Amino acid sequence: MENNANGVQQQILEKLGAAKNILVTVSNNPNIDQLAACLGLTIWLNKIGKHATAVFSGEVPSTLDFLQPSETLEKNTDSLRDFIISLDKTKADKLRYKVEENVVKIFITPYRTSLSADDLEFGQGDFNVDMVVALGVISQSDLDQAITAHGRILHDATVSTITIGDAPSDLGALNWHDATASSLSELVTELGNGLDKSQLDNQIATALLTGIVSETERFSNNKTTPQTMSISAQLLAAGADQQLVATQLETPAAPTVAPASESVDSGDAVDIAHSDFDPTTLPTVDETAAPAPEVPASEPAPDVVPSTLPTLTPEPPVAPSEAPVSESAPTEFTQPETTPTDDQPMLSAHHNKVIQPLDDAPDAASGSAPAPESAAPPASFMPPDTPDVQPPAGPALPPVAALNANTLHLDEPGTEVVTDASGAVQAETTTFDPSAFEVAGDKERENDALAESLNLPTMPLPNSPLPPVQPPAEAGTDPNAPPAVPPPLPPVV
Repeated sequence: MENNANGVQQQILEKLGAAKNILVTVSNNPNIDQLAACLGLTIWLNKIGKHATAVFSGEVPSTLDFLQPSETLEKNTDSLRDFIISLDKTKADKLRYKVEENVVKIFITPYRTSLSADDLEFGQGDFNVDMVVALGVISQSDLDQAITAHGRILHDATVSTITIGDAPSDLGALNWHDATASSLSELVTELGNGLDKSQLDNQIATALLTGIVSETERFSNNKTTPQTMSISAQLLAAGADQQLVATQLETPAAPTVAPASESVDSGDAVDIAHSDFDPTTLPTVDETAAPAPEVPASEPAPDVVPSTLPTLTPEPPVAPSEAPVSESAPTEFTQPETTPTDDQPMLSAHHNKVIQPLDDAPDAASGSAPAPESAAPPASFMPPDTPDVQPPAGPALPPVAALNANTLHLDEPGTEVVTDASGAVQAETTTFDPSAFEVAGDKERENDALAESLNLPTMPLPNSPLPPVQPPAEAGTDPNAPPAVPPPLPPVV
């Protein structure tokens, strides 16, 4: 078998030596070794004076960009055909051409006539291919489509194949198969050594070393043999860039793709896949699966904020007899819920003021004012639309001493009138403060004794612009003297 392979190799060398136009091609799905061997062999043939053309219509992997494959590989076989210009020979006397810069000029000397474009005919000639070298092609179905589209190429030229592995090829007349070789690049190196070893340069050596390194996985698999190492040493000696090859053939790390998030049922927690979110497909959470932990009896229960504020219940009023008496703080009193009598003045429901008509002038002879009638408060002081509702009790009133029979009359809302014991008007003002009040009573009331027994100060009118009121005259004093100002009363709380 080895002798047969050597015989076929020798025949291929002889055909290559005799051929002038050589087509080098690969399979329709080549690997890095096939493309690297195709590049190396084509360049090597051209260096020894052959017209070699490498054809591959597919896409070259970017891994081989450092070998500049576009400068060697062609996508079709158009360059393998001649362009023919035909002319009637009776009209042509001489024919010559001249190259001027990048232009080739063809000169035709007419014979006893004139020539024009209508006298010329253009056409394509046959494929100018003497030999085809197919690398890694097992059968005709494995050929590149750019070759199979023109069947005359295989019919007119000598077809040879170079293959490795277990399956030999039966495509061509000369099929060189070596099952022990590590790569096609290794066999092409041997073939080039048989043609002209001296033409091996660093470009060819780098391309062929790329194929060997790729197939042997950096000389780490069982394809690596002593012959492989010898061929690689020859390529390195010829200038192959081993570091460049190793760097370019590094396997890029596969990008890490994060898996799509999935919905996970973890009891009371749900993870939502936001990449394809559908709110109608959310899983139902079983609230009974994870009940809330119970608080042990020994531990205090956590504070709970009530949803509504509690209702505040006011404290019951304190009777005047039960209220503590203090000189430093005002004393609260509760208005007795009794019907007004002749000895008790009527209070306004809104202002807690004494209501007494202006026309009831005090008796000048007796020096005392008649007691007001127990009548309902004026309608102007009642809340609208509540005639049947009794107003709430006002602030507690302290027992106060008689103020020299001076009476505060409320003529109308916002007006205050003060009269003396004889009924004469002493002051009138419209700046009425509803929060202030003063109780007028008969000076014959025994409030002086009660006030003295309780040791209570009298209450002034807060924010009142009224003139000062004089206290009652004592015995032996001038009755026409101006009244004295009473002590201030404690504020009502």
